[in-house]
Amino acid sequence: MINKRLIIPKSWFFRYLLFTLGVKIVTLMKLLLASLVLLLLQGCLTQTAQPQPAILTSDIPSQWQLEGRIGVVSYNKVQSVGVEIKFNQSMFEATLMGALGLGQITIESGPRGVWVNRVQIAQPLKTWMRQKFGWYFPIKHLGEVVFKHRMAADEWSVEKMTFQQIQGQYYPKLVKFKHKTQPINIKLLVQNIIRE
Repeated sequence: MINKRLIIPKSWFFRYLLFTLGVKIVTLMKLLLASLVLLLLQGCLTQTAQPQPAILTSDIPSQWQLEGRIGVVSYNKVQSVGVEIKFNQSMFEATLMGALGLGQITIESGPRGVWVNRVQIAQPLKTWMRQKFGWYFPIKHLGEVVFKHRMAADEWSVEKMTFQQIQGQYYPKLVKFKHKTQPINIKLLVQNIIRE
């Protein structure tokens, strides 16, 4: 009959080998457990809280400024411009800047009409922008988007909006506009809002 007991060799070499192997297994298990804990903690640290939109007010300030970038895809053509817009009640002054600050157009809209680079234009701004760029932007509706987080324009829809905190207030950070009847998609990246 065969003895089914585990036979442990009595030589010092085999005892040392079994002891070392046991220590290595315990050390390996401790390292795996520590790595798992660190991975879990790292996952918690990378979770960012999404800021929620501020409580909306019915007031759009009479004077305010927006600084940012506009990316446009229209009729399979891609354009990107920097933008600075100063609003004073229903009037505005917009500066559109090309890549790296090359090329700049200043548009002023007020009671005397629309002026581009200090020259009055005969047609409406929307028509002029279509002729010049192949697209136009709903500048007059930006107050609704920035301060009320919505837009009541017949031709445009706001597809997506993410938010950021600027000077203690929540404003849009990225706004995606889509024209309802023409292939014009616009992304507005808001970099700064200044209330005056």
